[in-house]
Amino acid sequence: MIFSKNREPGNPVTDFAEIRAAFSSLGHTPLCFRLEKAPSEFIECEGRMDNLAIRIMTPATGLEILGVSKEDRGDAVIPGLAGPVEVKKNERLQLEDALINFEAFFKDNPLPNAYVRRKL
Repeated sequence: MIFSKNREPGNPVTDFAEIRAAFSSLGHTPLCFRLEKAPSEFIECEGRMDNLAIRIMTPATGLEILGVSKEDRGDAVIPGLAGPVEVKKNERLQLEDALINFEAFFKDNPLPNAYVRRKL
């Protein structure tokens, strides 16, 4: 798998500890992390540690965004690298959500059922 930060060329990773360490740099400045199995299969997050969006792409489902419930609670904005990222309020997630989902993706496990997906 290839792990990248801020849309720069990535590096191969073999241990999730490397990814966890990179996430420790996520603070109040918007960042983007991406874990890629193939160009058409990846998980990425963008934003700050307390306000981020997580997107996942698979050949079977296409591009989707993760949320914490099916309830659409209005619109929200997340600060992104290239400007604001528009999401639904239930799609504003936090650092711990990113770690949980990136680790599941890294280990080829299904994403936790606690998260819902919305097709983009």
